[in-house]
Amino acid sequence: MTTPTRPGWYPDPLKPETQERRWDGAEWTEETREAAVRDTQMPEAPPPPRDEDLVEADEPEDVPGAAPYQRSSLATLLLVVAIVLLVAVAIVEGLYFKGPLRDDPTVSSDRPVLLDEITTKSAVDTAAEAAQKFSARSYQTYDEDVDAAADTMTTAYAEEFRQTTDEIKADFVAAETEVTVELEAQAVMSASENQVQALVFLTQYTTKKDVETTFTPFRIKVTLIKAGDTWLVSAVDTA
Repeated sequence: MTTPTRPGWYPDPLKPETQERRWDGAEWTEETREAAVRDTQMPEAPPPPRDEDLVEADEPEDVPGAAPYQRSSLATLLLVVAIVLLVAVAIVEGLYFKGPLRDDPTVSSDRPVLLDEITTKSAVDTAAEAAQKFSARSYQTYDEDVDAAADTMTTAYAEEFRQTTDEIKADFVAAETEVTVELEAQAVMSASENQVQALVFLTQYTTKKDVETTFTPFRIKVTLIKAGDTWLVSAVDTA
């Protein structure tokens, strides 16, 4: 799913099959609702756990505006997904650099990474840095933040990004909104000489005037294209 450019209801990045979350034009909000009924039948829900199977969890750190159990569960799920993804990528890269895939010149599901390890890591780091810039914003430095984010993008994508941020600026500033992000993990999905796709895991914290801080873990696929000696963001999709 492409990152929304207009406010509205979209599949929730955390539960895309069963839930929708509202995008206000700059960030995912805390508002959710049940998604439309899918054509395929949902699998039967597993039985509830027995009392003897339950294990008391350690007390997580407090986060303003978030229930401790909710934050612990989401953070744990996010970490597990990131670890699984990184392990899978490491296996594929091993096959590429030392295994039977090293002589295959075509990007495919068997060999998604064609670049050397150093170049690939540099591109993925660029994607993660760009993701943090266009996901975070302050009402006090709104225009400067938008300019910094646009500098990481191609001309076409930057124009689309600026159109969206211009539309929501008045409400964003009036609510004295502060959006910060924490980078949780990053990994390469595919990499060729001219294009790299990276998966970036972030947690977004949102504070508004007279409103407690809320947080939303999410992941995005960032597509970069080579522009001279640098990489520029050409597309962002929810993953």
